[in-house]
Amino acid sequence: SIHVVTADTHGTVKGECADIPVKIQVFDNENAGNHKKSIVESFGQETCACIGNGFNDGLMFEASSLSIAVIGNEGASGHALTKADIVCKSIDDALELFLKPSRIVAGLRR
Repeated sequence: SIHVVTADTHGTVKGECADIPVKIQVFDNENAGNHKKSIVESFGQETCACIGNGFNDGLMFEASSLSIAVIGNEGASGHALTKADIVCKSIDDALELFLKPSRIVAGLRR
């Protein structure tokens, strides 16, 4: 299942996600990081993958099994980038990793 967990800084999440089958959870900016981390823990950290670009995504990234930072037009938090397992240039590229999982393997190969 796909959950959109966001502080919704621009107030656009409901409109942008209206036509896709996702569950939306919006938090205020205060304590959003802790809320996101709690959600990951409730899903089960070992099976949860997260995508984000904000400072408040750092705790969620640390708690999830796979974390993907996105550097889109609005940029990304340096903090989020240091916590991510993989970095992509767009949300589309990040989501495509799940359709082509060999890309995840290549990105995480040591």
